Amino acid sequence: MFYVICPPRRTDWHFDRELLIERLIADWPGVQIGGPEAALSSRDVVWSYSSDAGVLEGSQDRAGRAHYLDGPVSLVARYAAWWRGQVPPDQPLMLCDDGYNVRVNLDPDVTPERISEQLQG
Repeated sequence: MFYVICPPRRTDWHFDRELLIERLIADWPGVQIGGPEAALSSRDVVWSYSSDAGVLEGSQDRAGRAHYLDGPVSLVARYAAWWRGQVPPDQPLMLCDDGYNVRVNLDPDVTPERISEQLQG
């Protein structure tokens, strides 16, 4: 399923692409990093992570504010909790499904389990 992590309102905050790449490599062993891709002109860093749970496809937009995720809920939840820990705690973040029907506020103390519960209703 497809999800977006982004600030809930307009902000000047952004995350540096090189720092994102560095942290993905350090914390997600075996991650495959690419990008930008011409077909996805709004996306800068593109990655793929495989585990027993499945494959998580992700990307960060060129502005460094939004992350796009496609994969099993367990991996999306794990990534969202990890990403929350990379972003300053005073920067609000939310996780939404592709239709913005499900919205999860990513508080600084959020866990993958809590995110999964909210995504699965």
